[in-house]
Amino acid sequence: DPSHVRLYGQGGRMMSENAIQDCVDDLKEVPLFRRNGDVLFYAQGPVSWKRTSKGFEHSQNTYSTKGYYFLTEDSSVEPLPFPAKAESADAQAMVVDTYPDYLLYEKDEFSWLHRGRVFFENIDYKNGHTGSYTFNVPGVIPEKGASVKVAFGSNDASSSNVHVLVNGDEMGSLSIPAISGYTKFQTNSKTFDCTNQLADRTSISLVHKSAASGYLDYIALNFTRQLALRGAYTCFRSSVAGKQQYSISGADAQTIVWKVTDNGAAGYSCTQLEGQLEGDKYKVGDVASLSDEYVVLNAASNSYPSVEVVGHVDNQNLH
Repeated sequence: DPSHVRLYGQGGRMMSENAIQDCVDDLKEVPLFRRNGDVLFYAQGPVSWKRTSKGFEHSQNTYSTKGYYFLTEDSSVEPLPFPAKAESADAQAMVVDTYPDYLLYEKDEFSWLHRGRVFFENIDYKNGHTGSYTFNVPGVIPEKGASVKVAFGSNDASSSNVHVLVNGDEMGSLSIPAISGYTKFQTNSKTFDCTNQLADRTSISLVHKSAASGYLDYIALNFTRQLALRGAYTCFRSSVAGKQQYSISGADAQTIVWKVTDNGAAGYSCTQLEGQLEGDKYKVGDVASLSDEYVVLNAASNSYPSVEVVGHVDNQNLH
């Protein structure tokens, strides 16, 4: 019975290694949005993003490639309700119809030393190999500013260069220092300005001008996008803090908005924000902080990612 289903867990975000005493000493119940016959919830994967002065930067869970939750059914206790907040209309709120967005390509498949925390894609760029990566970014606003960050590693005895091209135009090169002594490989990263370069379908190419081996760590994009519901859901953030009125295109009568608040070691909490549909735009107001995330979604869609069932877990008392 979906009305009795309860969900627990923190997902895939890596726990703090410095403030572990602040972590919740139990599995936290996750609020579920209940529909006819199923439930939706906000799931945290193994990649986390943090706002910096240079845009959003990511961190990868070193110990897991998935987020895990525990599902149970209990008819004796009322499940945690999905909280809702009444419409917040403010004539002085700033109207927002764009948002800062980010994309990542990272494959943890190869290690130079078979230990440590730095992993690479398992494609060798030796002898001038060229690799191309396609990013789909519908609604990108190229003139609003954009950047691409490339991290790369090599075992060249001399310094080598990785040339970075966006949609065929060279943005510059990334220099990898030479190895020496007991050093098995060297890594470096660099951020390239690619304002006016991105398109709805963007190709990023890398060329390693060396006979030595080289491997890609990651490619990260930061850019500005038109605020719209694309597919079943769209995640977005505000570019500034304060009173906002979000104007979301591509909406209909099934559109709803969740606010996702990062509570640090206590995990995430979700609240449904009430708004108004005006034509094909859904307008919702809120007082945003720079750490908040929002999700606009189609409550009637059947195109959400499905969970993978791992198996039954016996009840355990870990205290």
